[in-house]
Amino acid sequence: MYRQDWDDEIDPETELEKEHRYAAAQKAEEEPKVITLDFDDGTQIDCEILGVFAAEKKDYIALAPKDGSEDIYIYKYVKDKANGGYMLADIDDDDEFEKAEAQLKEIITE
Repeated sequence: MYRQDWDDEIDPETELEKEHRYAAAQKAEEEPKVITLDFDDGTQIDCEILGVFAAEKKDYIALAPKDGSEDIYIYKYVKDKANGGYMLADIDDDDEFEKAEAQLKEIITE
């Protein structure tokens, strides 16, 4: 049984503020991360980041277009030495793509 002494009275406004901050943090974690892909022909597609994963000691990123299709895009996820961030790169080798795709399928089915 919980017993609260009068000396331990909680300021309801402070507790309410804490609840709001907690709820905002929870919502931010639940909202999908979205990036926009810019293609050479000038088109853009917003994609949800499904995740970053490794295959054959390389990093890849899986993206789901927000256009209603069920496609999943896979790109290399490489460190940009110029600014310290990351960038996406095309996977030009069919064998490399197949290995990355197989690893993603394995992750999804776990």
